[in-house]
Amino acid sequence: MSASLPASTEAERGGSKLLWFGVLIGPVCWSLQILIGYNLEEVACNPGSSTQKIAGAEVEPVAIALTLVLGAVTALGTLVSYRCWRRTRSSGDPSTGGRAEWMALAGVITSALFLFWIMTALFAPG
Repeated sequence: MSASLPASTEAERGGSKLLWFGVLIGPVCWSLQILIGYNLEEVACNPGSSTQKIAGAEVEPVAIALTLVLGAVTALGTLVSYRCWRRTRSSGDPSTGGRAEWMALAGVITSALFLFWIMTALFAPG
């Protein structure tokens, strides 16, 4: 005797993508900032480098632009998660065990936390 799971609707799958985006985008953007930023630092600080430019641009403006773009994407993740959370709070959460509401709230919290960590790079000394 096997219990079958209910078939998910197209709307639920689309909502699930938004929930996963909100939960994961903050850590992904922060990881990209760390990985790319470290390599930018290597270019800027390498004594053997004949120039401290990347494709004709100075390293510092590139690092600032990277931080701002990744911060904006993470802020978008926070906004998407907040909208999902508001929607599940107002219309009720039809997902099993309240998964959608929990994921939306987790997305708001993680995206906001990682947005803070991404934006601190703008104020770091150096």
